[in-house]
Amino acid sequence: MKVFLHCVFMGTLLGGNLFFGEAKFTASSERESYLFHTNIENDHKNFRTENYFSTFAEVDAAADQYASTKNIFGFQEENDLRKSLLKKLEADSHNIALNWALMRYYAAAPNFVGGSTSVALQYAGYVYSLNQYLGCLAFEYVYTKRKELEDAEFWYKQSLITQLPKDMYWEEIIYSKTSHTGIKVTGNFNNWKVQNMYSAIGGTYKRRVMVPKCETCIYKVIVDYSLKDPTKQQLSNHIYW
Repeated sequence: MKVFLHCVFMGTLLGGNLFFGEAKFTASSERESYLFHTNIENDHKNFRTENYFSTFAEVDAAADQYASTKNIFGFQEENDLRKSLLKKLEADSHNIALNWALMRYYAAAPNFVGGSTSVALQYAGYVYSLNQYLGCLAFEYVYTKRKELEDAEFWYKQSLITQLPKDMYWEEIIYSKTSHTGIKVTGNFNNWKVQNMYSAIGGTYKRRVMVPKCETCIYKVIVDYSLKDPTKQQLSNHIYW
């Protein structure tokens, strides 16, 4: 029953899209659908779940414990992983890290093992209902995987209008050198995963990230697209900038 209600909720959040459909989402209708839910009472949910995760880095690190993005799985392993995550979610449907792990799975897995962009977006929508800031970043993640950077940037910008929780602040990262390709950044603020930086006025690239006031924002800007999810050791050795 929990799984059924969970699926119904996510389907409703998406405005009636079929749960396992591969529907094409248009920017206008999709944004209106999700932004309609901005008024969900998030004041007691923002940066709080039953697990008390407080930052993007913590949620992503916890999701890695369920399903690491650095592992390469075979066909049966992919199927077993998906079934295991769904079973765990039955007992803990409000777990943001579990929903985040499933969002990443459906966004990245091949179709023949259950991968589905539309399902990934539904999990992103559920994360959004639990935590608006993290939900925006979940949508950005899915659209980045689809290489639809205009929609990815839209959701990144939506994340910037989220009200700051207590003891958090915005850290602005700027890259001002000339570049003929897109720029990404990684660091301790995002569990050492790569995220997009977006062009701004004056030819610069920027990204604002929400971090605790007590945390030093350590990061590296990446212009080498052959590098995917660099290790913390690679970054600390200044191999990539």
